[in-house]
Amino acid sequence: MILPGFGAVFFGLALTLLACLVAEHRLLAGLAFLVTIATPIAAVRIVGLAIDGPGPFTFTVLPPEALIVLLSTSAFFLERRRREAVPMAPPGADAKAHARSEDE
Repeated sequence: MILPGFGAVFFGLALTLLACLVAEHRLLAGLAFLVTIATPIAAVRIVGLAIDGPGPFTFTVLPPEALIVLLSTSAFFLERRRREAVPMAPPGADAKAHARSEDE
C-alpha cells in the first residue's frame, strides 16, 4: 500500500538540504537543519529499541542514522570553526566589487 504524502516530507527535506548545499552561505544552516532532523529520529529509534526490544528493521537503520548524526554534527562544528577563522564575504560581494572597479 502506498501512503500518499508520506514521501513528500522527506522529498521536501532533501530539497531544502540541496538548496543549502549549493549556496556556500547557507551551508552552516543546512548542517544545523540536518542535525536537528537526524538527531531526534535516531533518539526515538534508540528509545523504541529500549522499550520494544530489538527488531530487524531497527538494527538495519540505526547504524546509518547514528553515523549521519555523528558526521553531520562534526561537520557543523568544523564548518563553524572554519567560518570563525576565515570570515566570508556576504553574498554578491564580488559583483559589487566588480561594479565599483568598472565605475572608476
